[in-house]
Amino acid sequence: MLWIKRIAWLGVMVFGIPVFGSDEAKGPSPDVPEAAQLKLYVGKFKMEVTEPIKATGEVEGKWTLDGRYVQQTFTLKDDKGNLAITGTNMFTFDKKKNMYRSWRFFSNGDISDFTGIWDAEKQVMTWTEPSPDNKGTIRMVGTFDKSGTQIWVITAEDNSGKVETEIRGSHTPIK
Repeated sequence: MLWIKRIAWLGVMVFGIPVFGSDEAKGPSPDVPEAAQLKLYVGKFKMEVTEPIKATGEVEGKWTLDGRYVQQTFTLKDDKGNLAITGTNMFTFDKKKNMYRSWRFFSNGDISDFTGIWDAEKQVMTWTEPSPDNKGTIRMVGTFDKSGTQIWVITAEDNSGKVETEIRGSHTPIK
């Protein structure tokens, strides 16, 4: 097995042969059919936060790592045009765990680790994670329409299900 790795590395180093795949992909990996649904996160979008604050930004999503992931980058500015936050989102379908997964990295140092459920009939993706203090749940629910627009609601709920915080907004495709 070691000799296969050495030959592969030799091919990369000497001949520039991309034997391990590329960073950017044209679409979802054919061996992970569930990943195709993540196409909803690919493209350029205008982001608007409408409640409880007003903010706008841009989001760009691309297939990466041989189509096994969608990587989004985003920038959000407050209503005065000042930079509020930037970040990166990664989306995938984890075949070993048989679930959608998402990791979000923010310029303020925050990190989120969500699991997701897709409801094809309603065109809704629901992402959840335990709250940072493990005393509740963070839930992101995105409803997609035929134009590719996503209307989303992020809630922080305590362990009894009482909503403590709610943020609303949308991602609209930029054509």
